[in-house]
Amino acid sequence: MELRPHHVLGYLGYIKNPKANHFAEFRKVKGYFHSDKLVKHWIKTIKALHENPNLKFKYVPGIDTVCKKCEHSRECHDPNHRYYKIVKDADQYAIKWMPELK
Repeated sequence: MELRPHHVLGYLGYIKNPKANHFAEFRKVKGYFHSDKLVKHWIKTIKALHENPNLKFKYVPGIDTVCKKCEHSRECHDPNHRYYKIVKDADQYAIKWMPELK
């Protein structure tokens, strides 16, 4: 499994706030950016990590396991799209709080 820094930070936030399992609440927290389909995939990914301590993952700077199912994946990885800067800023924010992700 591959995870980019801001998804790791999101995972930690989810563990801290398990009520976010409710799809509408999770979308509210995330600013209504993601679809229910992606949120379901994200929760499935989180559960896989949580339930299987032997599951390995690595940090990646680009498209990861979560991104592959996202309806905005193309835009978020296109340097000419406004989402690209949002995603890069989110990764930098995560790295600020978790320097080991560098």
